[in-house]
Amino acid sequence: MTEKDVKGIIRDIELIDPSQSTLVAGKLIRMDLFHMGVEDWLSQESYEVADDYTRIADAAMTTAVDNMVSRIAGEQLLDELGISQSFRFDTEEIRKFRGSVLDTFAVLATYLRVLETAKQINNENGPN
Repeated sequence: MTEKDVKGIIRDIELIDPSQSTLVAGKLIRMDLFHMGVEDWLSQESYEVADDYTRIADAAMTTAVDNMVSRIAGEQLLDELGISQSFRFDTEEIRKFRGSVLDTFAVLATYLRVLETAKQINNENGPN
């Protein structure tokens, strides 16, 4: 299995599903291949990738939730002080946040799909 082979798998998946989450997964894989090399990338266990991804996603989501909570607390404080506000926290932002969280899972699923496909092909054909 070469880097070119892995990039071919990515291209095939991007042609089938050109969604933003697929494109992001492809970029993440390409970055990992650059930093790790194919052999180390193929040696990853899916649970290791998921664990790393979870830690990164947790940090990002914690920041996003903390920002939402701060905004709501600020609005409540201004309300208590009787200060009018032209911009209020919109519950649509929570729906968008939900969508972005689901997108992160789609990225992870695509990443793991490519990794497992590459491992399967590598096992069937042997390393190049």
